[in-house]
Amino acid sequence: ALLEEVRAFAKATPFDLVGVADLATGFLAIGTAAEDVIPSVRTIADAVAFSGGTVDNLSRIQRAIGQVVSIGKLQGDELNQLAENLPALNIRQILADQLTGGNVAQLVEMQEAGEITSDLFVTGLITGLQQDERLVGASQDLADTLGGRVANLEESFADFGASLIGSISDPLKIAVSGAQ
Repeated sequence: ALLEEVRAFAKATPFDLVGVADLATGFLAIGTAAEDVIPSVRTIADAVAFSGGTVDNLSRIQRAIGQVVSIGKLQGDELNQLAENLPALNIRQILADQLTGGNVAQLVEMQEAGEITSDLFVTGLITGLQQDERLVGASQDLADTLGGRVANLEESFADFGASLIGSISDPLKIAVSGAQ
């Protein structure tokens, strides 16, 4: 069921299925509950779309989140990766709003002291992005642009090619094994 949700979500965005599936897999790998995966994926995809990013940005953000989780706390490098991949958003302010009542200097002090655990970070990031009304539906909006439609068309052709190969491969296997 989750794969079908991921596939449906990818079709409604300018991001390809592989990129969206990788993002979803990344959330599962860090312990996100299955029912929270699609909302988390949607949140990150909307943030990337709002920033004018690509599937590469989705991948880099997931990598940064995964690094925070594997280390157990937010470090400066991962915070910088997020800021670089979401240039239209003030990630430090978004996190500060969630974790310190809006005090960015305090957020930086907490981060430098190793006090922002991976749980605090992931919850703060996802919640903060979900509360930014500018982001809601941004990936869908981007999918409705010419570039988004072209990306979805390319994905549809790839799906068609894969299904065509699948429909040919079984009879081909039978023919080859029968000829031996």
